[in-house]
Amino acid sequence: MKNYIKFPLVLGLISACSGLLIGGVYMLVNPTIVNNQNATELAARQEVFAEATAFDKIERDFSDCTYLKEVYAATNEDGLLGYLYRGEGANSYGAISLYAGIISDEVGTLKTVSLLENTQSYASIVNDWVNVTFLAPIDDTNSIDVSCGATRGATIVKNIVLEAQADYLKGGF
Repeated sequence: MKNYIKFPLVLGLISACSGLLIGGVYMLVNPTIVNNQNATELAARQEVFAEATAFDKIERDFSDCTYLKEVYAATNEDGLLGYLYRGEGANSYGAISLYAGIISDEVGTLKTVSLLENTQSYASIVNDWVNVTFLAPIDDTNSIDVSCGATRGATIVKNIVLEAQADYLKGGF
């Protein structure tokens, strides 16, 4: 009967110690991870509007948008430079997250785009699989037609930019 009680207690103690260890490590490394993410995002914003000294988040409802997540007003001592839209998109070929800078003019001119994330595409996975799976060496795996992943990714980038321009032209800032 003692084993029926002893065994669950030992397992519970091991689980509690493991949980405390994981929680302690998380508490130690989480501030560093958050700081690194913030620095990466700030660098991407400054890549679009290098002359900006501040990026003020504008509260907007993007529930009617497919890709847009956030918008920032890029400013410096001379005033408003433009708007910085954060967009995200994904498909079976990978995920893309980027900032699109829109100059504050009457047509919503695109200034530039800064990539935050571009995950591995299905095309590169297929290329790796071909290299590993076939026993006979293939001299030129780049000739395998896997360009559809890049095409789909470019379509997501285009759609993010078009959605940002449409939101800018809609106004309401």
